[in-house]
Amino acid sequence: MEVKAITAMLFRLIEDGEQIGSAISTPYLDGVFISMMYVLPEHRGRGGGAAVLNYILEFYRDTPIRLEAKAWADVHQNLMGRALALWYSRHGFVVDPGDRGLLVRFPKQKETS
Repeated sequence: MEVKAITAMLFRLIEDGEQIGSAISTPYLDGVFISMMYVLPEHRGRGGGAAVLNYILEFYRDTPIRLEAKAWADVHQNLMGRALALWYSRHGFVVDPGDRGLLVRFPKQKETS
């Protein structure tokens, strides 16, 4: 058994000099894992979460991106879970075939000529 240090990256959403949201990425399997994605409640519904996620998707455009899918699993049990699952699916996330507790967004296949 061994312990290794990894580098996490913090993505901050700033508005008028104030941090109103954030997300953290860490290396995971063949890509990265996104955790603690959050936007302050009073700033939700204005595109901040999408801005952070889109920035992350572009930053890691050639890398599989995974995140916890608790809301996805609850999709038939509550409205918030359904809304969040739909929000992630609009950004290209699907249930990870290797771990149904995660959502994954695989890199887009490059077109060959």
